[in-house]
Amino acid sequence: MDSWGQLAFERQHGGRVDDPAVAGIERVVAKLIGDAWDGPDIRVGILGTNDRNAYVLASGHVYVTVGMLDILCTVDELAAVLAHELAHLEYAGDFESQGRDLDERLQVESDADCRAVARLIDAGYEPAMLAEMVEKLADEQPEGWAGFRRRRLAERLGEPDDRDYRIP
Repeated sequence: MDSWGQLAFERQHGGRVDDPAVAGIERVVAKLIGDAWDGPDIRVGILGTNDRNAYVLASGHVYVTVGMLDILCTVDELAAVLAHELAHLEYAGDFESQGRDLDERLQVESDADCRAVARLIDAGYEPAMLAEMVEKLADEQPEGWAGFRRRRLAERLGEPDDRDYRIP
């Protein structure tokens, strides 16, 4: 995405806001990527929308919305959200969404969750927070997605999860 596309993306999502929280987000990202990062340079921004979401662009821009920041209670929750977004950068195929149906998009999100677990563990964050964030954001996802993602994360973390999730 060129700089015009990035600017359009930012405007579409409430515009980039100047917020001191960027420094904290940058510290968490630095811890998550460590010294062995071979992806694009990461640039962090906060978007002014109240939507509860986070985004990553193939260019390495990572965004967290004001709405997402409002619901985060711990640094581990922030790390979980960021690790998921960074996991998309590790696999370029995640950005090829043209023509994907809902089931394929769910698989992409779930795979990113599973890749994020190792990054959280390596950086010293609580990986179970990723499953908690998926649950916390259940209303922001298509029906059935949160349960499917949480079950896959429980399997990845080796935790029993006996809830009755319906898989789409």
